Amino acid sequence: MFFILSKLLQFLLLPLNWILILLIVRFFVHSIRLKKRLLIVASILFLFFSNAFIYQKIMLLWQQNVSELQPNKHYKIGVVLGGFSAFDKNDKGYFNTSSDRFIQTLKLYKQGIIDKIIISGGVGSIQQKEPPEAYFVRKEFLANGVPDSVLLVENASRNTYENALFSKKIIDSLHIKSPIVVITSAFHSRRTKAVFSKLGLQTVIHPSAFSVIDYRFDVEDFIFPSAYILSEWPRLIKEIVGLVTYKISGKA
Repeated sequence: MFFILSKLLQFLLLPLNWILILLIVRFFVHSIRLKKRLLIVASILFLFFSNAFIYQKIMLLWQQNVSELQPNKHYKIGVVLGGFSAFDKNDKGYFNTSSDRFIQTLKLYKQGIIDKIIISGGVGSIQQKEPPEAYFVRKEFLANGVPDSVLLVENASRNTYENALFSKKIIDSLHIKSPIVVITSAFHSRRTKAVFSKLGLQTVIHPSAFSVIDYRFDVEDFIFPSAYILSEWPRLIKEIVGLVTYKISGKA
């Protein structure tokens, strides 16, 4: 039930939907004054959530920009969280824009920083018709020279809490007490660390797939609205609401 409700809640986390709802309501109301107010509010929301400068500054404050890995430190386990690949209608897997999670995990293994890799990722959709993500990721690690003996597959998780819960079962079965490395997207690091810590796991977060970097802005970033930026807000809002929800429910 928690999984289904979280998916339905995502609809309400899109600023574009807020704007559309206001415009639809405006169409049906009869008061001229209320129509103007609804239009003003919708316009303000659009200008705010389509501004690249505002989005970048807020995301920089939220995402974890620096790895917690200690220089020359060796770790027994690295957990890479799913969400960086998808399947087409023929169940063929593809990497998506968060595939830096895979790249960073591969680098950590090749550099000898982690000994084993837990691939944590089941099926994240409500209908659950596609294969578990971990199956595709495992094949890609094997294709890139990672021995099968190194890979541990967790293919039942559907969200961050289950990522941590099911990974902990594997870690406990191996009797590993040292800190574990968790590789996830930078914007997802806060919630990830909170959930893993709540379950008693000492984690070292290695952020990847950075949503924004501290680049030099051009004038148009301040002035011109961006449809792309408007579409980027849901992931940040989802993380903030997700962390609050997890804390209220005792999962973080």
